Amino acid sequence: MSRLLMESLGWALLHSLWQGTLVALTLAVALVTVGRRAAHARYALACGALVLALALPVASGWKHFHGAPARVAVDTSVPRAQSLPSAQGARGLEETVTQVARSAWRVAPGAATPAWIDADMAEDGAASGFESTLLTGLGSFLVMAGLLLQRALSQVEAHLHWLVLAWVAGVGLSSGRMAAEWMKLRRMADRALPAPEAWQERLDALSRRLGLRRAVRLLQSSDVDVPAAVGWLSPVVLLPVSTLAGLPARQLEMVLAHELAHIRRHDFAVNLAQVLVETLLFFHPAVRWISHVIRVEREHCCDDVAVAASGNSVSYARALTALETLRVLPGAPSPAMSALGGSLPERVRRLITLPTSRCASRWAAGASVLTLVSSLAVAAPLTSLLLGQTDAAPQPGDEPVLSQPPPIPALSLAPSTPPAPTPVAPPAPPAPPAPPASVAAVALQSAPGPTPPPAPPARSLGSRAQRELDQQTRVGAGQQLSVAQLIALKNAGITPERVQQLTAMGYTPTVSNLVRMSHAGITPDYVQDMNTRFGRKLEANELTRLRHLGVTPEYIQSLKSAGFNVDDPKALSHARAVGVDEDFVRGLKDAGYTGMSLEELAHLRAVGVNPEYIREMNKHGLSKLKARELMQLRAVGVDPGWLASIRKAGVQTMDTKELQRLRATGVDAHFLGELHNAGLKDLSVDELVRLRTGGVDADFIRKMRGTGSK
Repeated sequence: MSRLLMESLGWALLHSLWQGTLVALTLAVALVTVGRRAAHARYALACGALVLALALPVASGWKHFHGAPARVAVDTSVPRAQSLPSAQGARGLEETVTQVARSAWRVAPGAATPAWIDADMAEDGAASGFESTLLTGLGSFLVMAGLLLQRALSQVEAHLHWLVLAWVAGVGLSSGRMAAEWMKLRRMADRALPAPEAWQERLDALSRRLGLRRAVRLLQSSDVDVPAAVGWLSPVVLLPVSTLAGLPARQLEMVLAHELAHIRRHDFAVNLAQVLVETLLFFHPAVRWISHVIRVEREHCCDDVAVAASGNSVSYARALTALETLRVLPGAPSPAMSALGGSLPERVRRLITLPTSRCASRWAAGASVLTLVSSLAVAAPLTSLLLGQTDAAPQPGDEPVLSQPPPIPALSLAPSTPPAPTPVAPPAPPAPPAPPASVAAVALQSAPGPTPPPAPPARSLGSRAQRELDQQTRVGAGQQLSVAQLIALKNAGITPERVQQLTAMGYTPTVSNLVRMSHAGITPDYVQDMNTRFGRKLEANELTRLRHLGVTPEYIQSLKSAGFNVDDPKALSHARAVGVDEDFVRGLKDAGYTGMSLEELAHLRAVGVNPEYIREMNKHGLSKLKARELMQLRAVGVDPGWLASIRKAGVQTMDTKELQRLRATGVDAHFLGELHNAGLKDLSVDELVRLRTGGVDADFIRKMRGTGSK
C-alpha cells in the first residue's frame, strides 16, 4: 500500500468520526420531526443517513488522494523557514507578521477606508503606537496558532499508518465473523426440508395477495427457532418445526406475511449492504446507532404490512407473543430477516396502542429529508476546511503568502475629491384635478363588496388534513368551526357543559379530543377516577386507549386486590388487549399462581394457558409447573389430548423439555404406533426425536430390513 493511499485512508477515518456524529445528530432531529408512527419515512431517513455516513469519509479520502499534486506544487514553491535571510532577525519577523496581520484587515472594494489605515499609510506603512502593538500581537497569535496546528497535524500524519493498520485488522475480524454467520445460514438452508404441501400453497396464495412475483419456497428446519427470510434472488422462508404444531393456522399466516414483506421490500439485500457499512465503520458508535434504527424501523414496516394483510393488529400482536414463547435458542445477529427482530415488547405496544403521534404533514416529512440531505452540504465545506485545501489548485504564477505578503491596495495621500452633486430634476408640473365623480360611481364605491364565498367545508380535505385541523381547533376559544366539525361534535353529544368540565380538568378542548373521548365513553367521573388511581394526569390519548380496551376502575381494582402492580397504564393496556380479565386472574389465583407480573399474565393468556388447561395438566401428573413451563408447553401444542395419547402409546416421561421436543417435532400416537408395529419399542425420547426429524418411518424401516412386513 503506497504512502499516499495510506494517508488518504487515515484522514478519511479521522474525518468519519465527526462526520458520522453530525449525520447521526441530524437523523435524530429528523426522526423527532417525522414522528414514531411513520415507519416507512423513518426507515428511509435512517438508510439515507447510513449511506451519508459512509459517503462523507470516502469523499474526504478521495479529495485528499487527488489533491496531492496540488499540495506538492505549493510545497515546492514556498521557501522553507531556513531560507529567510538570517540578518532579518526578530525585526524582520515582526515586520512580516505585521504585514500579514494588516492583510487580514482588507476592506471590500468601494467601501470606506478606516481613518487609522489612512494615517498608517501616510507614514509609509510604518505602524506605530497602539495600532502597531495590536497588529503585531494579533499576527503573532495567528502565526503561533498556525504553527501549533501544523505541528499537531504533523504528529497525527506521522502515526496515520498505525491507525490504518488497526482499522484493517478490525475490518478483517468483522468480515470473518460475518462470513461465518453467512456460511452457517447457508448450511441451515441447505439442510432444511420442504414444508407440507398445504402450507406451501398457503404461502403462494399469500405471496400473490402481497404482490410478490418471485417464487418463494417454504422450508422447515430444526436449526432455527423463529421464522426467517433468507436470500434475495431465490428467497426462501425457513420455518421452525415447532411453529407448525405450536401456532394456530391464522397466527402462522400472519407471521408468514411478515416474512413475505421482508422479501417484497428486498430487505435481505439492504441488510447485506448495511452489514458491509457496519463492517467498514465498526469503530463508530453513531453508525451502530443508525444501523439499530434501521433494523427497528424495518420490523415496524413489515409489521404494518402484516397487519394490513390480516386486518387485526391485536391478533398479530398475540401471534408475536406466542411465537416468542417458542424460542429456545438465544437471539443473535444474523443476515436473515426474522419475525422477532427488534424489540418485541416495543413492537407489541406499538401494535395494540392507538396512534399517538404521526408525521404532521407531507411538508414535515419532506423537510426532514431535506434536513438530512443538507448535512452533506454542511459537511462538504467543513471537510475541505479541515483538509486545508481549496477547490482550485494554485496557479504557477501565484506568489507564496509568507515569502511575500499580498500588496496593500494603494491609497491616495491627496485629499479626496468630494463626489459631484447629483443634479436636481425640476419639479414636475402638478397633475390636473380629476373630474368630479358621478353619483353612480360614488354609489358603486360606497356600496359594500360582494360577500366572499365561505371557506370550503372541512370534509373536502383529506383524512390526514382533517385530523390535523381537528387537533388544532379549540372549541369555545372563539375559533371558527367548519361544517364537518360541527356535525362531528353534534353526533358525539358534546355540550358546552362537557367542554367546560374537561377544560377545568386541564385538558385542551380540541375537536379531536372531545370527539374521541366522547365516542370512547369517557366521562368526567372516569377521568377523575383514573387520574386518582395512577397518581397523575393521564393524557387524552392514554385515556382513550384505556377506555377502548375496557380498562375500567373496577378492572384495575380487581387486579390490585389480586396482588398485581397496576401503576403502569401501558402494561394494563397490553394485559387487557390479550384478554386478561377478572375471571382469568381469579382462576389462576385458585390454581395457585400468584405473585406474577402483568407481563407474565399477558404471555400466559396470549398462548392459551387458562385455569382449565392447568387443571387438565394436573390430572396427567404435570402439577406445580412454573408459569414459564406452562407457556412453553402450551405454545408448542402440548395439550391434555395429545398427552393422553402418547401415554397410552407407551411414552411416560414427565420432563417438560422432553415433552416440548416430542410435540415440536411431530411425534404423536400414530407415529409411535407405526414404530411399534415395525418392531421398535421402548425407545428413548432422544431416539424418537432423531427418527422423526430424520424422516424415518415404519415403511422405511421395513424396506431396509427387507422383510416386507413384520
